[in-house]
Amino acid sequence: MNSLVSRLTTKNIVLLGLLVALNLIVAKFLSFGIWSVRISFTFVVTFLMAAWFGPVLAALASGCADIVGTLLSSGQGGYFVGFTISAALAGLVYGISFIKKRLLIGVY
Repeated sequence: MNSLVSRLTTKNIVLLGLLVALNLIVAKFLSFGIWSVRISFTFVVTFLMAAWFGPVLAALASGCADIVGTLLSSGQGGYFVGFTISAALAGLVYGISFIKKRLLIGVY
């Protein structure tokens, strides 16, 4: 846990906030849907969160992005906790897959 707290510098918190905002923008404007199926490219933003910050912070940021996105699109349905858990698990799984791997795209 000490490692997690030491990684939460002001720069990293701001970068996570920008990635959450980018996740919302990609989900809202860079997605398309046919009938009841909606296809989005938010996995790219989740990939970047997991590669740069690890599984725990990526899971927290993805969950926060889902909650904020639901609050901003209030006229399109209600909140369902299963979608938030699914988004957090996606960030966690991406982050676990990057453990012990150095990427050339990262901010370390």
